[in-house]
Amino acid sequence: MSPDQNPPRNEHLITSSEIANLAGVQRPTVSNWRRRNVDFPPPVAGSSTSPLFDRREVDAWLATKGYSLGRNAEEESLWRALSVMRDAGFGTEELVDMALTVATARRLSDESASLMPPWQQIVADSPQIGFGAQLTVAAAESLRDKRWSDLADVPTHWINRVPHNVVAALVLAVDQIDPADLGDVTDRILARLNTTRGRGGFEFGFVGSRTSKALANMVEFVDGPVYDPACGIGEALLQVAKDHGNDDHFVGHEVNADAARTAQQRFLLHGVQTDVVVGDVLAKDPDPALKARHIVLEPPIALKWEGSRNINDPRWRYGIPPASSADFAWIQHCLAHLEDGGRAHVITAMGSLFRGGQEGAIRSELIRHGCVDAIVALPGKMHPGISVPLALWMLCPPGDANDDTVLLVDGSDVPDAENHVRRWMALGGGQEAEDDPPWAVVPYAELLSSGSVLTPRRWIGEKDTDTQEIRRLHHAARHQVASSASLIGDQARRLEEGFTHAAPTSQARLIAMRDLIAVDAINVRTGRQRSDEGGPLSVITPRDVRSGALASLENETPALGDSLSLNPDLTRPGDVLVTTMNGIHAMVDHQGGHAIGIGVQRVRVSQPDQILPEYLAAALVGSWNERFQTGHTVPKADLKSLEIPVLPLADQQRLVDAITALRELGAGAIALQAAAEAAARTLLEAVRFNVELDPSEAPE
Repeated sequence: MSPDQNPPRNEHLITSSEIANLAGVQRPTVSNWRRRNVDFPPPVAGSSTSPLFDRREVDAWLATKGYSLGRNAEEESLWRALSVMRDAGFGTEELVDMALTVATARRLSDESASLMPPWQQIVADSPQIGFGAQLTVAAAESLRDKRWSDLADVPTHWINRVPHNVVAALVLAVDQIDPADLGDVTDRILARLNTTRGRGGFEFGFVGSRTSKALANMVEFVDGPVYDPACGIGEALLQVAKDHGNDDHFVGHEVNADAARTAQQRFLLHGVQTDVVVGDVLAKDPDPALKARHIVLEPPIALKWEGSRNINDPRWRYGIPPASSADFAWIQHCLAHLEDGGRAHVITAMGSLFRGGQEGAIRSELIRHGCVDAIVALPGKMHPGISVPLALWMLCPPGDANDDTVLLVDGSDVPDAENHVRRWMALGGGQEAEDDPPWAVVPYAELLSSGSVLTPRRWIGEKDTDTQEIRRLHHAARHQVASSASLIGDQARRLEEGFTHAAPTSQARLIAMRDLIAVDAINVRTGRQRSDEGGPLSVITPRDVRSGALASLENETPALGDSLSLNPDLTRPGDVLVTTMNGIHAMVDHQGGHAIGIGVQRVRVSQPDQILPEYLAAALVGSWNERFQTGHTVPKADLKSLEIPVLPLADQQRLVDAITALRELGAGAIALQAAAEAAARTLLEAVRFNVELDPSEAPE
């Protein structure tokens, strides 16, 4: 795209998602507004699946409904400018760079000694030369202030591809933001961009990280230097600065130059004085003399390394870390930089708490020298890019612990553990609360005699056992076993009798769905409704069809009225719903009134005296139709090619009855299995906890 071309989207056009962000609501709410409010602004561009609205009309409509937009107006202007660039093909990381570099130029301009403020020159020249304005100004300013150097390194394709008027809109959006709010506004923009990242896009941290918040919350007060040896984009250090003020000294090291630049720009926008140094701290300590009062660290998880494993490296005081894992290299690096009385808070994978070999030996030395103060097992899924369970270490200089014990806390079942980790450090001091997670204080000697395993659940005693509850649950399970077994027996006997009548009375022939369509026996409609655009309607998705369960419409059907019969996009009672993606699945919608989602096809029987919907749904999933599936990534079949056996209506009904009975029998068997497992489990618990079970309490 040349600089003279128009942008792919007018700056006044916004999407449904952007309307939701503007109003502070969820996207489905916007869909509901569109369907339930005749005065909601209609789309002015886009498509039926991705409509675009006029921002000015939307603002006016929201104002009439009492939504206050002033607080988010500047942020939304910046977001819209970036959205235009996203439409032009720029990726998430480039959008982050664009937002931060322009905002940083605005912030640095306030400190410039130039006669003409640099920012005014950028604002004036951007409409004519686009990003070239920032390049020219930053190159000149970097001669006086080296912090401008990164801003002068504007990628060439930014200058060539981004239209000048789009750059001007971005600059104008930043110009409208109060300089004191630049840090918070750009952070919110970065947080919104997080949603466009893939699973691997969080390697260097992200705004709003729960693990970074847990680390920051472990710092009770700041009374000395704060250090992060793998600071990424600086989230943990910024959290500490926001919580405790930015008057202290902050230091960050980071191996990735791009992440380090992002961190430095964020610190500048928030007014936090921080030294960020690019380098591989494990390969070579960049500042051996550095001592910090507080260290926060979330290193790359499961990192294999080939760093300095030389026995002369003074950091490896407690043992040379194995090449298979860098966890104990990071931990010992932190200990080497702690000043007396300081604390280090480190997040690792849970495996570092129990793995043997060299890691076990180092763990023993850490315990023996009194370097481990506490361990917290964190809940799963705290980090979107990490699937393994995580642990939080609190470390101290050798011999600086309060006593010869380690506090072990199992916070794995606490959903918001990051908000409580600091309070948990007081467990064992006599101020425990009922809602505290399981914990234990274990002496060094016991830990060392048991392989120095620090997994909290290994040491936490069993909870108080309710013997009455075990007795009650066991009795209920035995009753369910007897009831389910009796029911299954009755079902099996009736089914055996029914089998003699289930066989068809005539020989079946196969007929393709396209032939049934041709003779008007059925008609088919392909779903086009997005699951998040249903508004007041319930949208059927392929997952619903595969599960065989549809949402109830008890509170919606009366409001729909006659639209059930008039709206071709809604199902009617008796419609067959089919998905042929990832297998062939079909079911009957007995209620009707659902919208048909993408990936679902609705089959309506036009001649019910020839075909039963229940029979059609059962026959479509027959094994003979599997041969029609094609594709490797997502196998899919053409519905029109699928075949069903043609049978007289009476034979269809008998077959449906038999299949229904078999499925009920299967469901009963599953219930019996669950009840039997519960009975076995509670029987073992009764033995373990010496619960007397009265044999006279036989199931009813």
